[in-house]
This record gives sequence, structure tokens and C-alpha cells, in this order.
Amino acid sequence: MRCRGTGGASTPRPCRPSPGPPERLLEAFQQRSRAQAWDDGIRGEATRALHLLLAWLGAAAPIPEADIRSIPLGRRWTSSRRVLRFLEEHDLVVPDPARRIDVDQQAIEQRLQTLPDGIAGELRRWVQVLRGEGRRQHRPMGFATIRKYVGYASPVVAAWAGRMEGLREITPDDIRAVLRERQGNQARSVHVALRSLFQALKQERLVFRDPTRGIALAKVERLPAPLPSDRLRGLLERADGAMARLVVGLVAIHALRNVEFVKLRLDDLDRVRGRLTVHRGTSRHTVYLDELTHSLAVAWLRERQ
Repeated sequence: MRCRGTGGASTPRPCRPSPGPPERLLEAFQQRSRAQAWDDGIRGEATRALHLLLAWLGAAAPIPEADIRSIPLGRRWTSSRRVLRFLEEHDLVVPDPARRIDVDQQAIEQRLQTLPDGIAGELRRWVQVLRGEGRRQHRPMGFATIRKYVGYASPVVAAWAGRMEGLREITPDDIRAVLRERQGNQARSVHVALRSLFQALKQERLVFRDPTRGIALAKVERLPAPLPSDRLRGLLERADGAMARLVVGLVAIHALRNVEFVKLRLDDLDRVRGRLTVHRGTSRHTVYLDELTHSLAVAWLRERQ
């Protein structure tokens, strides 16, 4: 086929053929990678993967999923997943019957469908990042774990959706208010999920800043469980002498340590007020004796006298 030149030229010249389906797919794929600002290395390898696949099988018919996943590249979990998702959106994938749809993946999508489109899109981008399909290379997280993260974050996000259009409007004060409404493990789980969410959105340049940055929950210190009264009674009965019984009481009830025992002095015990001064490093700590330990201390003083 020949075309006439422009500007009145009479000499015919060959026409440039219009791009075929493979070229159009490659161009659309590159546009997506630029729009999502993928890392240069990931963009190049994923584009190479799609180019090899189209050169091998073409774009005239859907491609079996098993062939897409078998692309011989070093970072298969990065490239093949991106290519697979892209071709699925263009109806060019024959699903692999051996790979049933993940139950957790279905549950995640069902939960996201309850949110407004804009915010649901932001959370889907978060899921993509956790699956290793973000701008930067990450090892993919399992759908079971992602489902837990989405479960912790989605009720909070749903409450925010009623007063804002996107998560870019969230401030550190909003995060603190959410955490104040929760306690214990629930607060920590929500905190971890929100921190993961906003770190991912900042990485993908969907938010300007991470509102969870610098916000930490107070660490819960678990105190030692007290010794049951029957076991304490048995230890006291087997102790040899008043001093041994006093040591048992101070260890079992007040959790004194060996290094603190060797530093105790006689004048550290205030028998009248029922207090014991314990030396811990360069500081002093006051132990308020309970009735049992106080009686054991008095008994030891009498024996010593």
C-alpha cells in the first residue's frame, strides 16, 4: 500500500502501518507503569516480561494463566503478577482451573465494595502494595494476613468516609482520636493496620504525608502473677527459720531479686510504718509491706534479738 506525501508532493511513499494489538498493549502497559510511578527496575522487567509473552503467544486470543506465571524471569513474583493483572483487565487470560479463587481475597474485595469508590480505590492500592505490586519491590504478603489488616482498618475508614472524600484529608489528630476510642490489643491492631495503610499510600504518592508517623502507643507492662496462697503457705512451712520465711515472703509477694537482698541493711526496714527501702542501682525504691510480710519481718527481728 502506498500513500501520497503531504504538501502537494506527487511522489507516493509507503504508509506506516498502524500499531497492532501487541504494540497497543505494550503502550498501554507502559502508560500504566508511568501513571503509577513504578520503580525503573520493576518497570523495565515487567515490560520485558509482557514483551516476551506477546512475542511468544501474540495477542489475538486469551493466554493461559499457567503460561503467564511461567515467564522465565528472576523476580517472577514481581513481573508475572503485574502482567497477569493487566491482561485480566483486557480479558486476555484463560484462568487456571488448578488455582481456585482465594477465599481471603474474596472476603477482602467484598469488604472494600462497601466503601465509597474513591476510598475503596485507595485501599485496593494498599492491597496491591502488600501483594508486592507497588512502585517498589516488596515480598508479597499472604491474603490471610492482608484480610486481617483490612478488617482492622476498614471500620475506621468507613467512619471517615462519611465526612471526607479521600484519605489525603486525614490528620494526626484523627489517628489519635481513633486510638483513644480503643484499648489494649484492639488499639494496637488498628494502629498497625493504619500505619501500614498510610505508609503504602505515601509510597504510591496518593497522600502527601503519613499521619501515623510519630504516633506510638504506650507499651503495656505485664506484672508478674502473684504466687497462689496455697503454694506460698507450703513454702513458708518448709522454710528453715524466720529469716528464710522473710526471704520467701519478699520474693513471692514483692518480687525482690538476689542483687537487692545483698544490699539490704537493718535500718532499711521501718517496722513502725511497715516500709522497706530497697536499693536499685543508684536509686531507692520503697516497698510497702503487706500484713503477712510485715509479720514475717517482725518475727525475724525478734529471733535476731
